[in-house]
Amino acid sequence: MKKIGLSIFFLLLTIAPTLIFKSKETRFATNNEVEILKKIDSVKIEIRDDNYKISLGKKYLVSNDKVEIENFIKSNLKYIRNSKIYIIGSSETTFSKTKPIFDVLKKYDLMNFKLVTN
Repeated sequence: MKKIGLSIFFLLLTIAPTLIFKSKETRFATNNEVEILKKIDSVKIEIRDDNYKISLGKKYLVSNDKVEIENFIKSNLKYIRNSKIYIIGSSETTFSKTKPIFDVLKKYDLMNFKLVTN
């Protein structure tokens, strides 16, 4: 199992109350669960160094603009609600980098996701 970085630990301490009350399903995925990411019926949100990539089946968006991300999620909300959501980032990913994603997911009540470190 990969070591969870301090930034992810800080992230959990910061948002843990929200996650605990919103969904008991939100947790870190193990390395074995990464195989699930290959399934086409899941939503993958990759947190990259300079942008975000959101994949939903054959549709995807690469952007660093929060408005574009929100529009993509809003237009595909019907499909996203019926899918598993994975947020993928490195162990050095900071809270400030992930906050826009959490804000959009919280706005549309999509707090049932799994955090995966790579």
